[in-house]
Formats: sequence, C-alpha cells, structure tokens
Amino acid sequence: MDRNHLSDYFFEQNAKAPEYRDGMYRNRLHKFISARLITNVYPKNLIVQVPGNVCDRIYFVDQGAIQGYDYDLQRNSKETLYLWNKHALATDALSFSYQHPGDFYMEIMANSTVSHLGFFDYLELIHEFSPAKNFSGSLKELEKYWYCGRFRNYPGKAAEKLEFFRHEIPGVELYITKGSMSSFVGVSREHLSRKDK
Repeated sequence: MDRNHLSDYFFEQNAKAPEYRDGMYRNRLHKFISARLITNVYPKNLIVQVPGNVCDRIYFVDQGAIQGYDYDLQRNSKETLYLWNKHALATDALSFSYQHPGDFYMEIMANSTVSHLGFFDYLELIHEFSPAKNFSGSLKELEKYWYCGRFRNYPGKAAEKLEFFRHEIPGVELYITKGSMSSFVGVSREHLSRKDK
C-alpha cells in the first residue's frame, strides 16, 4: 500500500473495518486528520524527543529523515536504533500509547519537512472514528519496520546487509552520517569506506 499521508496508516491497520469500505467515511477521516496535522520544515540536528520526556506526537516524514538513538554517556557514543525515511511514521510507540516517559532520542537528520499529530488530537480522532481505536496497538508493530534489529540480524555478509537496508529504507542514507548507518546496520565504518572507493 502506498503511504502518502498519515491517514493511509490508519486505513492500512484497520483495513477490515466495515466502516472503511465506505468511501465517504474514509474521506471524512482523511479530512479530519489533515485538518489537525501541523507541518513544519525542521533544521538538521534538531532534537524533537529526549529520554525521560513523554512522546506526545506521531510524526509523518513528508521529506527528509529522522533517526532514533540511544546515547552512551560513558563511551560518548550514539547507537542508532531507528531510521525513518520519506513517508515513514515516526514515534516512540510505547511512550505515545501509554503516555509514559520515552527512552530514546529522536533527531531530524536533514532539513526535513515533517507533519505531526498531537496526542490530544489523536484522542479526539479515536473518539470520533471508532475503528481508529485499534491503531495504538499497531504502533509497536509498525515501529519494528524501522528498527535496527531486523537489519543487524539479517543473514548474510556486510554487503548483503547493506543491500537489504537500501531496499527496505530507500534514500535514507542520503541524509545520515556513515556513523549512523554503521551503527544501524551493524556494519563497520571501514567496510562502508571500502564500498565508496
């Protein structure tokens, strides 16, 4: 399914809901979300979520990229946990769904156009459109798509992991550092440098 708008994720996750077979109902939901989305152009390196804060937004990447990472103070190093590219849905799923403190950073990786839906708008949405209540349960599953684990654990050599990464999250490497890419995929920076030669 093409995901060109945040509402597409709601339709996809609740595709079997009888209400969504009604074109007028779908159009009303799309308009409801569109009216509440706030779109901004964010500068590179802007931190939009920090550990300890409650994540109160679902982001939709219109253009650019966002990374989610953990920061090790003792080693002064980042571990890239998530990479979200164009048309990705980005959030801390558990923090957003349960409104408890998050445990990773979210950082804009380039001058990016990003839309967001706030938590209270989300509550209004699920009150107004009953099938959308199931969406928070789908957030964690959606989040796994952009999680580093499925790339680090991909069977094969470094070159095969990189090929899989580029196929699954196309274009994101244009916006990220080699360090972020190395951490995310589980491939050494030296290997990335050799590939560029």
